[in-house]
Order: sequence, then structure tokens, then C-alpha cells
Amino acid sequence: MSVKSVEGSATPRLAWRLLPGMFTVMSAFSLASAQPLPASFDPYSTVPAIASTGVILPGDDAVFACHALPGTDKALNLNDVLDLALCNNPQVKAALAGIRQRASAVGEARSTNWPTLAATVSLLKNSTAYQDLPDSNTSRTGKTTSLNLTWRLLDFGGRRANQDAASQLLLAAVAGHEAALQKMLSSVVRAYFEALSAKSMLDLKIETVRLTGATLSSARQRESKGVAATGDVLQAQTALLKEQLSEQRATSDYRKALAALVNAMGAAAGTPLVLSERVDDEGLAEPIRPAADWLNYAQTRHPAIASAQAQLADAQKRVVVARSEGLPSLDMSGTYYKNGSPSQGLATSQSAVTNIGVVLNVPIFDGFARTYKLRGTHAQVEQLEAQLQETLYQVQTQISQSHADAEAAHRNLAPSADLLMVAKWSVATSFRRYSKGVADIQELLNAQGVLSQASQERLRCLIDWRSARLQLLANSGLLGRSRAMSAGEDVFPIPVLKSP
Repeated sequence: MSVKSVEGSATPRLAWRLLPGMFTVMSAFSLASAQPLPASFDPYSTVPAIASTGVILPGDDAVFACHALPGTDKALNLNDVLDLALCNNPQVKAALAGIRQRASAVGEARSTNWPTLAATVSLLKNSTAYQDLPDSNTSRTGKTTSLNLTWRLLDFGGRRANQDAASQLLLAAVAGHEAALQKMLSSVVRAYFEALSAKSMLDLKIETVRLTGATLSSARQRESKGVAATGDVLQAQTALLKEQLSEQRATSDYRKALAALVNAMGAAAGTPLVLSERVDDEGLAEPIRPAADWLNYAQTRHPAIASAQAQLADAQKRVVVARSEGLPSLDMSGTYYKNGSPSQGLATSQSAVTNIGVVLNVPIFDGFARTYKLRGTHAQVEQLEAQLQETLYQVQTQISQSHADAEAAHRNLAPSADLLMVAKWSVATSFRRYSKGVADIQELLNAQGVLSQASQERLRCLIDWRSARLQLLANSGLLGRSRAMSAGEDVFPIPVLKSP
């Protein structure tokens, strides 16, 4: 350390010449840090590409971007609904903002590798008044300038551990964003197929009303010819009224399902929606892979599990940070004062003081605060280990349940198709028999009732299969826009992962 105090022209010329430039540089940095900088300003390259360019969903070839979105005034299919949900869902937006927040924390942690430099300028007026000697009163004005530099040289791994912890939290935020996307896609797919099921049920009820109305017309014609009793007409009219009531209930169910879909998409309440897709049988017979393939994949690559693992790694790094706080640290310190220090008044003469040295900080006693803090970090590690296991169990349970649902829905496809085919033959046969007077109206109405039930079962099985397959993809972290639109192909494109 060196201290130099001089009078007038003896001021150190080098320090005096460097002072304006250093002050200008520091002022520029200070003003820059106080003003909002462009989002592209990232000197430490902390912001991941997903936060700026967008996300590539599993199975897709390109980054999804929120432009040229379909309007809600047109008929929407599943892909249109997913596009609107990806851009409007608040949970996805919050997860994306969380990535940027964690990226900022990484930059803040990395900035500790550099020294901190601060400048202070004070304008002072020093007045001295003597009551007995007023002619001796003095008044001086001037300014003091100071520069302070601090640089952490050694801290036994605390800074490095803090930076690693921040990086782990960033990884957790990225994985959490992917998990939020899959969760959102799962809820939107579920709501979409519930709405599609309600729409298809409504179409089915409309067709059933038409068919029952044709039966009533046939019964009236037979009554007018005297070959059918009035009771046949009354039974057919009763059946028609029952089906009309069912149609009204189906209309209400469809409207409620659309409202739930609007909410899942994150759109404004009351937004009108029209679904264009129809349920068909094409490409729905391809079986799914065994449950072990899905479980092995999810155990190593599911975003929710990856997020929990990153949070656990962050907690483990926090243990190192807490331990390093109880160890010595070494700093380099430098100060420069001109015409006095900021805590003092204006010097009586021009002076310049330069201090350069190293500071060794040795913690001795803090009331056992660090002991309890270290215990707390260990407890947090144990807590996050338990949460990781819980997340793993939840993911495995969801995959197992959705896989069982998909297998059951797949097994129901063939029997429901056979049931529908037989019911159609039965109605056709009963209608011919009734037209010829061989069968009564009750036989025809019973056959039509069985056909209505068979059509509903077939429709439910088709929708259950598509919905369960997509739910399995979402619960495994594999759902994307292209896979959501695929009908029945094998959408598990990765090699089978073997258990360790």
C-alpha cells in the first residue's frame, strides 16, 4: 500500500491524466446499466435459442412460430387448435419468461468473475465563520473525486459453484418449459376430443332423428292404407320425440365442450369455435409399442424428470456455495481519492491519495449461522431427491395408465366395428319385414335403438383410441404438431432403450 499527499502542482500527473478518462468510461457503464438494453445484448451468451427463436416440438421439423395463425371464424382441425393454444396459453408464456429470468441469473453469476469499479464525484462548499474575527471568515468551493476497485481473487470454489447452480436452474427452466408444453398439449388434446366427441354425438343424434322420422312417415302411410294400427303411429311418434330430446341434450353438451376447449386454448371466453374434423376409420388399426419402451424412454428423457434432476443438481451446488462462505477469501482492492475522500470534507489543499492492496477475509465466528445454513442446504438436497422420485413415479404412473387406456381402446376397435355392421343389417332387415307386414313396429324401433347404441359405441371407441394414443405421447413427452395429426402410424420413432 502506498499513500501520497502533495500540494498544488505536485499532484501525480499520471493519475490526474487518467482520471477524466476513467470517469468517462465508468459513467458510460453506469448509464448503460441503468437503461434498458436491447434483448439481443447478451455478452455472456446465456439466453438459449428456445427463448429467442422458438421451440421445435417432438417429431416436428421446424421451429413453431406464432404467425399466420388461423382465425376462429373458420372451421378448425386439431392442428389449428394446437397452433392457437401454443400462442395463447398463459402457462406456456410464463414458462418461457421463466427461461429468460434464469438466463439473467446465469449472467449475473458469471459477472462475479470480473472486478467492480465505481466512481464518485462530490461538489462541496466549505465555509468557516469566526464570531470574534469576522474578517477571518473563509469560504471555499471545490470537488472531490474517487475511484474504487474490488476484485475477488480466491474464494475456494464459491463463485464457480454459484455459477454452476444458476446454469442448472436454467436447464431446469428449459426442461420445465418443455414439460409445460406437453402438459398444455395434453389438456388441449383431451378437450378437443371431448368437443369432437360431443359434435359427433350431435351429428349421430340428428341422423337418428331423421331415421326415426322416416319410420314415423312409413307408419302413417301404412295406417292410411289400413294395414297398420294407430298404436304403431303412436309408438313411432313417441320414439321420435325421445330422440328429439336427446338431440337437444347433445346440442347442450357440444356447447359446453366447446367452452372447455376455448378455456384450454387460452382464448377469450365466448370465442366462437367450429370444428371441421370428422371421425373416420382410416388408419386406426396400428397397435402401439409395449409399455416398457415408453417407460424406458421417459425415465431418461422426459422433460419433467429432466427439470427435477436439474433442480437437484442446483441444490447440490448450493451446498458448495454455503460451505465456501465459511472459508477465507482473498480480494484485491484499489482506491484513488482526489481532494479528499467521500466521507470527509473538502481538503484545505489539493491532494491525491492512491491505495492498492490485497485483503484477506477470514470468517471466525458468526453465531453458528453458517452451520445452520449448511444444514438447510443439505435438507434441501434431501427434499429435492424425494421430489425427483415422486416426479419419476408420477410420470411412470401416467404412462402406465395412458398405455393401458390406449391398449383397451385399440382392442375395442374391432368388436365395435362388428357390432355396428350387424346393427345396420338388423335395421335393414327389420325395415323390409315391416314394409311387407311381416314384422310389427316394435321390432323395427328396437332394431333402430340397437343401431343408435352401436353407432355411439363405435364413435366412442374411435375417439377413445385417438385420444388415448395422443395422451400417451404427451405423458411420455413426445407429442408434437405433426404427430398429433397422424392417424394411426407408429409414432415412436426412436430406438428401443434397454433398461440398465
